[in-house]
Amino acid sequence: MGRITIGNVEEIMQRSFFKALFVEFICTYLFAFAAVGAAMANEKLNGNSLVGLLYQAIAQALVVSGIVSAGLHISGGHINPAVTLSLAVGGHCTIIRSLLYWLDQLAASTLACYSLEYMTGGLAVPVQQLASGMGYTQGLLMESVLTFSLLFTVYGTMVDPKSGAASGLGPVLVGLVVGANTLAGGAFTGASMNPARSFGPAFVNNDWTDHWVYWVGPLFGGGLSGFIYENFFMGVPLHQLSGVTIGQGVLMEAVLTFSLLFTVYGTMVDPKTGVPSGLGPLLVALVVGANTLAGGAFSGASMNPARSFGPAFVNWDWTDHWVYWVGPLTGGGISGYVFENFFIVRPPVKHVLLADDDDETY
Repeated sequence: MGRITIGNVEEIMQRSFFKALFVEFICTYLFAFAAVGAAMANEKLNGNSLVGLLYQAIAQALVVSGIVSAGLHISGGHINPAVTLSLAVGGHCTIIRSLLYWLDQLAASTLACYSLEYMTGGLAVPVQQLASGMGYTQGLLMESVLTFSLLFTVYGTMVDPKSGAASGLGPVLVGLVVGANTLAGGAFTGASMNPARSFGPAFVNNDWTDHWVYWVGPLFGGGLSGFIYENFFMGVPLHQLSGVTIGQGVLMEAVLTFSLLFTVYGTMVDPKTGVPSGLGPLLVALVVGANTLAGGAFSGASMNPARSFGPAFVNWDWTDHWVYWVGPLTGGGISGYVFENFFIVRPPVKHVLLADDDDETY
């Protein structure tokens, strides 16, 4: 959760951002056109429920595989507000970009449905609603689980840098999961997993029956999936040396930690410090920030063995790890010794001798 970023005006003023919005619109339009069009085609052909379900599952699996692959390198190929929210929760998409993507996706889905209505000679655009006998709670749980499954696959095959999926195969695997989920949940909720997919038909028909289920369920399931994968399964960033030798790394960490502890002593330990009361921790934090900027690109600027130990333990990767003990402990120890013995002036210690009971004078 700490990775969530708001974004800024500079981001949305870049040419690449407008390209991303345009591609996201095109991809979402094409997805909705195929997904909703398959449902309309089944009705046109008077297919039964089972045929219709297979029709939609195959269509959605194929279009997701292709369209996401096409837009992946430009916009990310989200085509789904639940995907966008999940990636925002994981810190892979800013809040500003996410909101504009949402508007983009909803507009594209709506236009796709109007296009289908016109191109098919006025055929009704089917609206996704809960099946007879399905309560709101059941519908919410169904859409949440289906979308959780979808986003778990997105993270595991496309977002996680340590994914074992073959390069470029992620969208195909995601498409297969969409198809499988459509077969599993289509007869109960329509297996939307995508608020934009449900929004277009509802808007065209002005029929909002059960519509909130297709927002709350997917957004909750997708957001939860992103949060869990990002915080429990994604590789935790390690502190490792970059472009420097072991000796250089030790020296870098030693100097950075010397600086940190020198500030601690000078602002918080020295009884004669001129720093106003309570300001010491802020000044220490500023030094940590400056040191991170100075050494982060070389050693990660740990300055803290515990900070480096956690990620190394979780990943069970101890590459260069001893550097993040020897450097900080050496630098911190020297800093404390130097400041304590050369700069802190303490009052002399008075030695009081306790006389024995037999002594006549004290």
